[in-house]
Amino acid sequence: MTFAKILLLLLVLGAIALALLLRVRAWRARRTAAKRAWQAEVDQALRDAS
Repeated sequence: MTFAKILLLLLVLGAIALALLLRVRAWRARRTAAKRAWQAEVDQALRDAS
């Protein structure tokens, strides 16, 4: 393989890795926000019940 092909392959793999990283970070942020909202709901329900 030529140097250009190897470089292109590395660029493609790097782009895929970056896309996966960004998707995982966005998913974690959404999950954390959902957990926080759920916890606030539970806390409010407990306050209302007492």
